[in-house]
Amino acid sequence: MDGIIARLEGLVARIAGGADDGEGTPVSVSEYDNVYKNSVQPFVDACNKFEETKKLAAWTETSFKHSRNIIDAATQCKKPDADMMKFLGPIVQVITDAQIQDNRSPFYNQHKSFGEAIQCLNWLLADGPKAVVTAQLDGADFYLNKVLKEAKDKDDPAKTDMRAFVSTLKKMLSDLAQYCNDFHKTGIMWKFSGGDVKDYKAGEKASGDESKSAGPEARLEAACAALEGYVAKQGGGEDGPVCIGAYKEFYTASVEPFVAACDKIADLKAMGAEAKKAFEHVEVIVKATTECKKPSQGDFMKLLGPIVEVITKAGDLDRKSPVANQQQTFLEAVQALNFLCMEGAPKAYILGQIEAGSFYSNKVLVAAKDKDDPEKSDLRAWVKTLKELLTGLAEYAHEYFKMGLVWNAKDGIDVKDFK
Repeated sequence: MDGIIARLEGLVARIAGGADDGEGTPVSVSEYDNVYKNSVQPFVDACNKFEETKKLAAWTETSFKHSRNIIDAATQCKKPDADMMKFLGPIVQVITDAQIQDNRSPFYNQHKSFGEAIQCLNWLLADGPKAVVTAQLDGADFYLNKVLKEAKDKDDPAKTDMRAFVSTLKKMLSDLAQYCNDFHKTGIMWKFSGGDVKDYKAGEKASGDESKSAGPEARLEAACAALEGYVAKQGGGEDGPVCIGAYKEFYTASVEPFVAACDKIADLKAMGAEAKKAFEHVEVIVKATTECKKPSQGDFMKLLGPIVEVITKAGDLDRKSPVANQQQTFLEAVQALNFLCMEGAPKAYILGQIEAGSFYSNKVLVAAKDKDDPEKSDLRAWVKTLKELLTGLAEYAHEYFKMGLVWNAKDGIDVKDFK
């Protein structure tokens, strides 16, 4: 029984972004490290270009590094109550200090934009963190535009460095918002039977972990409550399950532009129709997961029928065709839909299909150089929209099916009865 409960607790942790990355670090922490390296550090470097903004660099380092401690602590500690604000202390202090600006300073707009932006770290307490981060980016935008306006009259390197301050600050918040959406969509989830946050030390496991000492009923109740909350939030409201609405948005934003790009090239119109057929049927599969219990392998393959047909037809290549490279690229791309049959890690697989087809898509781009417009632009648009389609699919699959398709085990119907 203890082993089964431990597996259930591990599943809950994976849903909350607490799974191991293969090197002993929870995924939510290792991915945050990537955000810091690729997005926070460049802003720190930009601040250090000016003596007047070096203080902002130090504040950023302090607050964002302590944010990592909060995220790490959540993977091993139970949710703190009265101790939470004390634990957030270094971040609260930075946010407070950043609200004091000297309006006579020539760097007032930089300090003011930072004062707005740094409040994004309130996401650590929010149920919908992405919205908190993007709101503060909007709040900083007015002052960032003033920085850009001032930069126009400067000489290099000041002009370039001021522009870098703006671009890196925007990227830092944009990437943080995406991270929040990927790993903490409904807020930070703490470990239900974890240790006390007062015992947490960065880089060490918190003592007092109660996961083994707590009774099996208490552990099961905590795990089930967490999963029920997760399912409720994913279930959507009057517009239906969130995964369906999100897929419709993906289709409009990513699939339709590719189909339109195919329609502009006479030899690729049939390919556009095939793409439309396959990706429209993906929505059917997504809808089926919300209404049906998990089908047998045979029934699932029947349900996948239209997608299998498109992949099979794409493999019938005409190597003498003037669009042979497009055909080969599309064959690699459409195989990304095999993620529907996978258990976990769909994002890496889907993005891998971009790489698999890059040899042929690069040939399309090379050939486009010798063409005149509109043919040149149409060929480039075809490559661009196909890459964006797969990138969008990877993000969608990662957000809603990061462990594979999840079926309606509680009250789902037989997939044979699904319409």
